[in-house]
Amino acid sequence: MEFVCYSSPLDLRIKRLDPSWDGAFIKRPTEHRALQSEMGAESGSVQAQRAMAAAGLLDAAINIRTQPEALSGTAPEQSPEKLAPMLLEEAQHPLGAMSLILALLWHSEPDSRQLNAVQKANIRGLEPLVSLRASELTDLPPQWRLLFIESCLPTLKTLSAEQYSQFRQLLLNVIRADGRIELFEWCLFQLLRHYLDPQYMRIKGARPRYKTVAQVKAPLATALGTLAILSSDDADAAFQRGSAALELPLVLPDKQSLDIRSFGQAIDQLASCYPLIKAPILKAMAAVARFDGVVCPRELTLIKAIAAVIDCPIPNSLLADMSQ
Repeated sequence: MEFVCYSSPLDLRIKRLDPSWDGAFIKRPTEHRALQSEMGAESGSVQAQRAMAAAGLLDAAINIRTQPEALSGTAPEQSPEKLAPMLLEEAQHPLGAMSLILALLWHSEPDSRQLNAVQKANIRGLEPLVSLRASELTDLPPQWRLLFIESCLPTLKTLSAEQYSQFRQLLLNVIRADGRIELFEWCLFQLLRHYLDPQYMRIKGARPRYKTVAQVKAPLATALGTLAILSSDDADAAFQRGSAALELPLVLPDKQSLDIRSFGQAIDQLASCYPLIKAPILKAMAAVARFDGVVCPRELTLIKAIAAVIDCPIPNSLLADMSQ
């Protein structure tokens, strides 16, 4: 047997293993797609319908092939369900994906500060598209929001580093336009940051500090309390369900203290837990959400955003239980 010296140059080591190697390394350049919409490109209706089927929403939408009138007329007359197939197709194009994400953040009442943020970004073709999509998605049912967000992520990964940096800053400007951050805005930004930042930036994960749930009682109470208030009319009982899942005595914080700032700080602190206790924390959150017998779309979105921030994949079994 011939031993390879790993101190020798790489090309010599490869030659020893494969004498026929031509000396050329495989290069796979990243394709950065243009921001201009490519609506004339290959139809993505099949992918769109597959995405809706996976989310359990296909029956709620009108098939664009069998119901062409569903996409006719003016935007305000079209329901989100009828627009969904077309919007999921548009999510496959960079400009379309950017406009959808921004439209999900748009206030129901016109806000010139949000519009000014888009105008200042000076991304050609984005402003009119955002305005159109925002008017179409004003009454978007919660169950569609997570589907649209997740459908946009692969496309946004095709942006160049400069394009992503510009879009990320625009996203923050739109969120901060009214001077306050809502829970859904926090969730949306955290999901995008988690899945996109590592591709464009040097990200250092949180250093593990906490080995037991007892060491993070305060942030756990804040996180579970926020979810309990969102999930059930009986917040205290829902909260205790999560406390019992962790076998940890917790006290529900005063509702007035559970604002978005304290919630964000709590989740950041939970990100510093050792991996072994992160999955039980997510299971406790699922227990709170399931207290009333069903996990609603807002609860599922929040738990997915929390899982992204603490860098812990949701176990498939838990995800299946929450999606039922």
